[in-house]
Amino acid sequence: MMSGIQICVKKMSFPEDCIQNIVGIDNWWIPDESYQISRGSLIEAFVPHVDVMPYTITMDGRKEDDKHDSAKATIGPLKVGSASRKTRLPVAAMPLHNGEVYAVYKAKKRPCLVISDEPMLVDNRLTRGKANSSTCPTYLIVPFYGVEMGEKRAGFKDEFVTRVRRCIYPQFHWDFLPHQRGCESIMRLDQMQPIGTHHHAYKHLGYKLSDDAIETIDTQLDWMLSGGLIQESNFNICRNMLADVFG
Repeated sequence: MMSGIQICVKKMSFPEDCIQNIVGIDNWWIPDESYQISRGSLIEAFVPHVDVMPYTITMDGRKEDDKHDSAKATIGPLKVGSASRKTRLPVAAMPLHNGEVYAVYKAKKRPCLVISDEPMLVDNRLTRGKANSSTCPTYLIVPFYGVEMGEKRAGFKDEFVTRVRRCIYPQFHWDFLPHQRGCESIMRLDQMQPIGTHHHAYKHLGYKLSDDAIETIDTQLDWMLSGGLIQESNFNICRNMLADVFG
């Protein structure tokens, strides 16, 4: 738990006008040599571009009626009002059940924060005969976006980054990531999403948030989800201090 508010000097990555300095946390990110997923783990995973319209692949049937290894397909926009359409001859590699479609998104590998704990597994006796996707375990993650513009990165305007760093918005959190390719980044709490727990779904980056850092993120997440912030919370005190000192 946080023991109080104090101004402290951080190594390397944390400027004065950020909450990491104001809350007085000596170790915001800490090494995790276990490489086991837990709340606060920093991982890498493919994250879809949720602001881009998704597309769908519609299977138009097999290229040859008696062969399952190739098929004809059409790619088009996926609209909520669109009805799913079954192929004349099903394609074994891409089966669909009633009401299902294949959604296609652009995705990019991004650093992500794990914000859920180890999922509780469901006894397989309770799920026998049901689709695995109905109860398969997942982790909840939140993606980071690099701040600087580049050939493969849109980046953010300096004025916006400054406001995020000073905790103006509940859905954006500024940070500096500690891994080998780490850089100044913004975490999108409003893009919280699940990923599978299979080891192919993610890569652990060898770091995790300290307990006090997780407490800070939890408070900001509560603020985003509820729309309210407890006035006496350490997080709100820090926001007010940032406003008083830096405007």
